[in-house]
Amino acid sequence: MTHYDDRLLAALRRDELAPSRAAEVRAHVAACTSCRERVESMTNVVAFDRERRSSASRRAEIRETARRLILERDEADERVSRLLQSTPRDEWSGLASRDELRNNGAVERLIAEVQFRIEKEPREALTLSNLATTISETLPADLYPAVVLAQLRAHSWKARANALRYLGRYKEALEAADRAEDRLNGFGTVAHDRALVQLCRAIILFQTAKFDDALTVLAECRVVLDDHGDTNSALSCGLVEGNVLYEQNIESEARLHNNPGYCATHLGHTSLANIHFSEAIARFHDLGLTAEATRTQRGAGTLLIARGAHFAGLAYLSDARTALAALGMVEEAGLCGLRIAEALIGRGDHREAARVAGEVARDFADAELDHRVIEALEQLRIAIDAAKASPEKVRQLHDYIVYRRNEVVRQSTAM
Repeated sequence: MTHYDDRLLAALRRDELAPSRAAEVRAHVAACTSCRERVESMTNVVAFDRERRSSASRRAEIRETARRLILERDEADERVSRLLQSTPRDEWSGLASRDELRNNGAVERLIAEVQFRIEKEPREALTLSNLATTISETLPADLYPAVVLAQLRAHSWKARANALRYLGRYKEALEAADRAEDRLNGFGTVAHDRALVQLCRAIILFQTAKFDDALTVLAECRVVLDDHGDTNSALSCGLVEGNVLYEQNIESEARLHNNPGYCATHLGHTSLANIHFSEAIARFHDLGLTAEATRTQRGAGTLLIARGAHFAGLAYLSDARTALAALGMVEEAGLCGLRIAEALIGRGDHREAARVAGEVARDFADAELDHRVIEALEQLRIAIDAAKASPEKVRQLHDYIVYRRNEVVRQSTAM
């Protein structure tokens, strides 16, 4: 019996023969023991050959994707610049539907524009980062390999996180960084991209005084950046870490001044307490920790008044009230105002105390807070104006407002 050669038998295994020819060869193999044994022995060879052809196909796909990305990048510079220049800035968000921007190269160019504008025009940078995320998130899933699309989306969200950070919108910035990391989940070859997102997160944590968290993140991402030979980003990690350590030292100094301030007050050393409190407040402001500075001002003012240092205490309370009002914290500012009114009555200055109480009542009314509290404040103002209100009466209203606020919180958390 004639034996078929291995190439023909392999072609049969790979289903590469025409139907009529395949039927002929199969009939021969069924009748020929030698050919049948050789076909069966080809199983691993054919599997390897299929894998080889599959790998070749993947390499071809990668080459084609790389070619497309390079072409898109080359075309993006002129197209993106032209569109941004010819479109009013308040209409940039509407460019997300433009076909010439709906590709990897254009989004990368928008991200570059974000970085270019972020320090000069952070609001423009935010608009462009929003545009980049909108486009990247709405690109068809089959336009690029999944990992390429994931990287593009992650870097868009990272750019948005940076823009939000520059505008002081830290909570939203951290949420954008979360989105960036989410887009990279499930891919094993994006460690470098993830490290860049972590570096962005670490800077946000640093700027919000979460120093320990920032150092933890920096330690993790710097190792990855070093491993990938990204010297510039690894250097950035080191610079941020140095800033964190420096600011930690300043914050420690602020708290070290705060504690002796309280101790000195209790010991009756008003001048020394005032020095320490002033140093603590100045350092908290230098760090951008407005809330800490305000808490120190209010606490110091209340304590100094309780120890009889009315003049110094009122100065601190007045500063705290102004800061709280600027932050839109009407209720907290009002409570501070009541502490001031209480101290003024204690000094016999009923007229000024009535003025402060009246301001608190108007602020509460404008903010549409608890109407019972507003009525009580107005009655207090009238009583103070008539010199019929004691410091204890003001303190009682202060404590009632705190009770009402806490009651609302308890009810809302119980639902």
